[in-house]
Amino acid sequence: MIYIYYTEFDEPLPENLYNKYLEMLPKPLIIKNLKYKFWEDRHRHLFGVLLLIKGMEVHNMSKDGLNELNYNPFGRPFLEGSLDFNISHSDRYVICVLTEEGRVGVDVEVHGEVDFDIFQDIITPEEQEDIERSENSKESFFNFWAIKESVIKADGRGMSASLPDIVISGDSATLDSKKWFVRKIDLFQSASAYLVSNTNDKVSYKEVNFYKTEL
Repeated sequence: MIYIYYTEFDEPLPENLYNKYLEMLPKPLIIKNLKYKFWEDRHRHLFGVLLLIKGMEVHNMSKDGLNELNYNPFGRPFLEGSLDFNISHSDRYVICVLTEEGRVGVDVEVHGEVDFDIFQDIITPEEQEDIERSENSKESFFNFWAIKESVIKADGRGMSASLPDIVISGDSATLDSKKWFVRKIDLFQSASAYLVSNTNDKVSYKEVNFYKTEL
């Protein structure tokens, strides 16, 4: 089973609740959170970690496991053990995906203004043609982008992998001959969100409102 936890926000948490949540994080993540200049960035980071904690609880893991959070050579975070996770956020949306089987990647991209010429190193000529032929070129572009971002996050190499080398075909994507299952996440308005995984397990969705539900 693949578990997806998600939330959204449009205003700051009450200060006492924000501080309560922040105290749940290990010291390195608290320090990281407080370095963000804007409250929106602090909330995106905090909510991402809190969603991870919710998922860890389902897998009978204590949040103390975050004290052993590690990073691969490309900066991808991982926990000791078999639980794999990935977090993404864009604007007011935050999402976390977890699984005990295989690897996962997730990405959400709010549909903002885009200069397509700047992103020629992301989109292949064939994909550019698909975008130009689509009824909504902006949405089509962000769909491609979210899929590619999800793949490189699941792959673990991040931006060191070549985005144009990702071949997207229907409900799958391939990078360096490795196949990933692609699933669209229809949770957010005016945004593209996708999950990729190397298993085709069922997906469970859970919305969390941190303004009403305290951990």
